[in-house]
Amino acid sequence: LEAYAPTRFADKSYATSGIQMEFVTDATAISMSGYAKISSSRTYFNLEVFANDELVGDIKNFNYEDIKIPYTGVELPERNFDKTIALPAGEKKVRVLLPWTASAEIDEIELKDATYVTPVEKSKKMLIYGDSITQGYDALAPSRAYAVAMAYALDAEAINKAIGGEVFFTKLSKIKSRIEPDYITVAYGTNDWSRRTYEDFSGSAEEFFSDLAKLYPNAKIFAISPIWRKDYQLEKKFDFFEVDATFKRIAEKVPNMTVITAFDFVDHDENLYADLRLHPADEGFVQYAEGVVSEIKKYI
Repeated sequence: LEAYAPTRFADKSYATSGIQMEFVTDATAISMSGYAKISSSRTYFNLEVFANDELVGDIKNFNYEDIKIPYTGVELPERNFDKTIALPAGEKKVRVLLPWTASAEIDEIELKDATYVTPVEKSKKMLIYGDSITQGYDALAPSRAYAVAMAYALDAEAINKAIGGEVFFTKLSKIKSRIEPDYITVAYGTNDWSRRTYEDFSGSAEEFFSDLAKLYPNAKIFAISPIWRKDYQLEKKFDFFEVDATFKRIAEKVPNMTVITAFDFVDHDENLYADLRLHPADEGFVQYAEGVVSEIKKYI
């Protein structure tokens, strides 16, 4: 909020991307009421509830059978919600995943028949920086967004600082977080390639990574270069693959920085992308998360 309040991205900074509640309880059901205020350039939203890692219900303003690729231009209303979702009997771990497209303004939560609620404590802490793909564009299920799946696989309490449409924005990298992260991932570059000169991109990227290394000297920093996009061969002000090469050059100077080359993490198939070119759909995100997690685990 401090970085984005005076910018065109102010509304997106309110999106509940990556935010979740996770706890152990014996409740028989969970009831939630509130309002989903769209805080992105997408108008669909989805709030998911899991019990022992199985999806038991959701609150959304669309039906999966009605959403076909490409679906990024679909127009759906914001809405109030008030729903009760049954939970399996006995003790279970519950996860409530809030939407990345909207700000889920929850007025009331009730855990039916609960005699205890115990928060789940994570073993690690994590900061996640990036553009639209890291914010969640265009997962229909928030659990499929790679940043959410990545943090869960790494057992990390994560703060997702990604903003759709963003490039390396050094005002953000200079603001210290309230947590001391064990891991940091940074996934900009695809917008830098399409909109900036090489000098602007490389200079701000080096400053961004240097800022993080100074603020968090004990964190492992992972630079994730862009995944495949259908138009990557277009002639821009610099070559698409120069993003990855630049990250590797910066990593030679910045301590604790590792580069993850992600170009092939998602199959080069437009049908895995919600807009047929850039933003993964759920199946594409599954591949992306698997690739990122596999690489990070090699270094931790």
